[in-house]
Amino acid sequence: MKIKSILVSIILVLIAGQLISVPAVLSFVEINGRVGASYQLLSENNTTDGDIYLNNFDISVEINPGDFFSTYLGLIYDDSLESFEVDEAYAKVRLIEEYSFNLGAGKFYQPTSMGADYTNFITDPQTYTFTEISDLGLMADVSWSSLTLTATLFKEEIQEDDSDSDDSNLDAFVINLASEHELTEGSLFLSTSYISNLLNSSIFSDEEEADESGLKEEEEDESDKISAISFGSAISWNNFSLLGEIALTLDDYNDKKPSVLYTEFGYSLFENLGFALQYGMTKNADFLPETTMGAIMNYTFLQNSFSSLNIGLEYILTKDYDDEKTETTTLKLTYDF
Repeated sequence: MKIKSILVSIILVLIAGQLISVPAVLSFVEINGRVGASYQLLSENNTTDGDIYLNNFDISVEINPGDFFSTYLGLIYDDSLESFEVDEAYAKVRLIEEYSFNLGAGKFYQPTSMGADYTNFITDPQTYTFTEISDLGLMADVSWSSLTLTATLFKEEIQEDDSDSDDSNLDAFVINLASEHELTEGSLFLSTSYISNLLNSSIFSDEEEADESGLKEEEEDESDKISAISFGSAISWNNFSLLGEIALTLDDYNDKKPSVLYTEFGYSLFENLGFALQYGMTKNADFLPETTMGAIMNYTFLQNSFSSLNIGLEYILTKDYDDEKTETTTLKLTYDF
């Protein structure tokens, strides 16, 4: 986490702590959490390896003293499971109530189009992995009727030494237009986005993520800007759901224009039992699998107004650009409260 991100997150944590310490504010505080553990079986190159993982140990605190102001703090355990780290921390204020004009600032996730909440799967869609940004930002959104226009500005870090670099511009900005409609026994969500620089998305900017994806360090410097657009839609009707999204770059990366496509079909047999299938493919993006196919079953039980338990069995088959196949089977138990 960058120095600027740490400082802003600490300030927001202190503000949230001071607000919570006031007894009158307790009625406006909502605390949620998620604990998730899984057993994952990975089959690759004629070898099979299984292990147990703690996928989630998250706590979020949201304070809404009124329609005009809210704060959010999300904490997760780091990979070493030794301490909590700030995942998201931001404040949001409503400037104009008539048109629902809001201004927010802090550290938050901003995918260029569809969020991970729309999927039925445990593993994030490749379009989300390709485009998500987790950074310091300033966000403004305005809603009118069923339309919401969001503009987000990002700055990754402050120059921490006397550098000759004259780069003082914003690292990236995202413009998103979304429309949500209520249908008879269903809903329809449409979204389109423009992102000025995909090099600030997690798959490019996070060095550890890049190493795991096979992205060569020397390749990162070949371009200082990769703009992109995305289009996505999600529809639900009765017991069926359909999700589709495509993200494609407008600038070359390694003399090519990477693109990612993701589709998902879901069906709820009962209110608490659902199934889903997925298919995804990439083009000119060898730092991601070339094709992905998967299936999942989700069952929610012991559900009440306070908490719920969910068990999911997921199977993902990926093939890279060298035709090497990887099979991942995940059994995950999640407790939400």
